[in-house]
Amino acid sequence: MKVLALLGHSRARHAVRLAMPRWGRGSRAVVPRFLTSWEELLREAGGSFQGAVIVDPFFGVGTGDSLGEIERLRSVLGVGGIVLYSAPCRKWTETLHELSILGFPIHLTQGVDDHPSNLLRSLAAAVSSRRVPVLVGGLEGLGVEAYEMLGEVLSHWPRAESVPVLARNLKESERNLRRKLKRSGLACPCSILRALSLLDAKALKELGVSSVSRLASLLGYEGPWSIRRCFGSLTGEALDDLLDEGGDDRLTISLARVLRRP
Repeated sequence: MKVLALLGHSRARHAVRLAMPRWGRGSRAVVPRFLTSWEELLREAGGSFQGAVIVDPFFGVGTGDSLGEIERLRSVLGVGGIVLYSAPCRKWTETLHELSILGFPIHLTQGVDDHPSNLLRSLAAAVSSRRVPVLVGGLEGLGVEAYEMLGEVLSHWPRAESVPVLARNLKESERNLRRKLKRSGLACPCSILRALSLLDAKALKELGVSSVSRLASLLGYEGPWSIRRCFGSLTGEALDDLLDEGGDDRLTISLARVLRRP
């Protein structure tokens, strides 16, 4: 797994280094690569790049030109896999709305919401978002409404931690959300949230989180027993098998089965 970073502030670079897991038993340390120009980032992120990118949209440019550079990045990489990260300033606040419209939901503000755990979860969510189109595309026989709703649910940031929060994020009542999902042939909201959590667990392991206890903590579970039981009851398979290196197809098949209404 590669993590590319284009960040001008030394504090931001230090925060990214601090967030990345250290060497652990059964894992490979992921060392972020700090780049020095937009051109270098565009070159490295092209082709078959499958990692995450964390970038300051104002890096090396005037604030009025920042969206132009982000547009260039989007043309190469799409919006999946990208975390926007900048120091707090008036322009950053004003630009967030425009960036959200462009389809960049994951953004962090230096010194505000860039705690190491949140930064790592953000990178994992960026990795997961690159897998969402493949996952949704593998669900055959669903209507247009189902694909659109599922894509919106799976791509939303910050992650909803409960069904009420998910409904509020989507500007729906809980009752109406359940009805829409049922009508579309999709699973209940709770199962969809757990499926998304499993997708993030896979990304976290690829980013170097080897301990099940650490995975549980990052994803909001009480402990190893809780996360194993949750994903076991959801998929009928062992967590270690689902997160095994090279097990992408197995995970996708399991999640596709979970996302369909029984």
